[in-house]
Amino acid sequence: MRLCCCIALWCGIPGLGAAAQTASVPKAVDHPALAFDAETKLYNAKPGEMTASFSFHLTNVWTNAIRIDRVHSSCGCATAKLPQTPWGLPAGGGGEVTVQVNLADKPSGLLTKNLTFFTSVGKRVVYLKIHIPPPDLGLSSLESETRHAAIR
Repeated sequence: MRLCCCIALWCGIPGLGAAAQTASVPKAVDHPALAFDAETKLYNAKPGEMTASFSFHLTNVWTNAIRIDRVHSSCGCATAKLPQTPWGLPAGGGGEVTVQVNLADKPSGLLTKNLTFFTSVGKRVVYLKIHIPPPDLGLSSLESETRHAAIR
């Protein structure tokens, strides 16, 4: 018995409990309604590279249309671009979202960002991982190997 039925019966509202039990209530989506080509994307930046580019391909695998209202990134250095806002995806429809991450002034190592998709069926989060190499100091590979060997 649904909560609304229990409240109607408990409050003594005649006939409301029975009507609420038979009313058609949309079922919650019990599986992801949007299928992404990957939940996490990895990018290996080159020394001195200032931008990392990503694209996510997504498909509406639900039987109803889905609306994507916006995409929010975990920081201002990542910018996602939808084909349009709001973006309507019919059942079986799909498309691409492109993302640019500004790498300026980012330290070397692994940088992780997330994107939250706000949709008509809830939120979905995907992840961006960027491996940023140490800065290239302009040494030739032989000089770099020699210096690395001397440090060991």
